[in-house]
Amino acid sequence: MGPASLPGRTGALLLLPIFLLGSCLFALWLWEGSPAFLISRSGGVSGEGANPEWWETEVSSLLSSPSAQAGSLSHPPTMPAVSLLDLSGRPVPVGSLVGHPLLLVNLLATWCTPCLREIPSLVALSRRTGGVVAVVGIVEGAEDRTVLVRIQKRYGKRFPLRLDPAMRFSAGLGVHGLPESFLVDSRGKVVSRVEGRVDWTDPRVVRYLKSFLAKKAGI
Repeated sequence: MGPASLPGRTGALLLLPIFLLGSCLFALWLWEGSPAFLISRSGGVSGEGANPEWWETEVSSLLSSPSAQAGSLSHPPTMPAVSLLDLSGRPVPVGSLVGHPLLLVNLLATWCTPCLREIPSLVALSRRTGGVVAVVGIVEGAEDRTVLVRIQKRYGKRFPLRLDPAMRFSAGLGVHGLPESFLVDSRGKVVSRVEGRVDWTDPRVVRYLKSFLAKKAGI
């Protein structure tokens, strides 16, 4: 290579930092602002590594007052009046889900590992409360049928699934991350929301849910 090739090489070296900076900014935009669903990084009310005193206070305030739900009141007071699908593709109106003393609606995706890891504790919660707290999973976006079959084979009716391929249900609730759960009373009113994965078998969560039921549902 002769001296004549140096200007071209110098220009390439000058463009390299610009390219790297642009790549970093683009990656940051995808991480922070992409319209696609993001796995919640805040952790919500998660027991994973959280300070016990802080965690107990957070759960208490979250489940006792709708005004403390994840710092936001932007979601509507009732579940969106849209149709979901069952696993056979038949329409299921959202209204058919309500009527339980307390319904825990869990939004998940088949590609979301924290969502899948949360399912066993959701099923256990319903069992420990004698079915008073009913649970239902709403699968957002495109689903992996293999994963759905595996979930149904393991849990069956203990964790019923509904599909929201167009993500109208989650959009109506202002959801930006998965997993996210909503507590719904017997009239279909959204009374609280929890962002991130939660261990629903934690005695503190069960205790607060029972207290919530006693105050809000009159049981």
